[in-house]
Amino acid sequence: MWFRDAPYAHVAAWLPGVRSRGYQIVDLSDPAAPKLAGQWWLPGGRDGDPDPWVPLTDHAHYQVHGAIPHGNRAYVSCTDAGMAILDISELSAPKLISRINWSPPYGGYSHTSLPLPGRGLVVEVCECISNQREDQKDKRIWLIDVREERQPVIISSFPRPVPPKGAPWASFDERPTRFGPHNVHENYANSFQSETRIYSTWFNAGMRITDISDPSRPEEIGYFVHPTPPGQRAPQANDLFVDADGLIYLTDRLTGGLYIVEYTGG
Repeated sequence: MWFRDAPYAHVAAWLPGVRSRGYQIVDLSDPAAPKLAGQWWLPGGRDGDPDPWVPLTDHAHYQVHGAIPHGNRAYVSCTDAGMAILDISELSAPKLISRINWSPPYGGYSHTSLPLPGRGLVVEVCECISNQREDQKDKRIWLIDVREERQPVIISSFPRPVPPKGAPWASFDERPTRFGPHNVHENYANSFQSETRIYSTWFNAGMRITDISDPSRPEEIGYFVHPTPPGQRAPQANDLFVDADGLIYLTDRLTGGLYIVEYTGG
């Protein structure tokens, strides 16, 4: 859910008559009586939809995971159906502008579509949803060029984290539990905001900080992997928030709790 621009909340939720989770725009002007202001779902989610989106694999999840609005646009994460850009200038009738999908051959499950409006980019995060490596395929954090929003283009992906020297694993794939992307800091108002420095979580590979000054060559500039919590086989860095003072609030998905971290790099 995104609720940063009162009175509207942008919510991934089920819609009447639609077979998969859709996108609701909810008017909270009267908190005691929320009203549905607009709705959208993936074409094909309801019988009779024109031009349905057809899953390319038998096990694909075609549904909305979340939406981040900016102005009269919404950037919608559609799990295994990629990322969609919607025109929400008329809230009651969101309209599809374009879609891009990379799954297959790459791993899907689009989790977060973070627009960087000053640069015409979207940071697109694909969530690792299983401990089974063979189920994941190749899940990445992509950089998508949306300067021509009718035709989004993938231009690069974030570097894959590697263990430090001396680690007992040659790859984080060898470490127990989930390894792969989950989420990013979303540049909330009154928080740390940047269109060149991106903070992301990678489950057992912790939190990574990536410089995208050159969008064609993202570069990792820092990381923090918290200790394995008691009773777990590995850490599971899940969500994060970066405050305006630069402090990073990082959670473990299971039992590890909350970590407060400071980036000491340049």
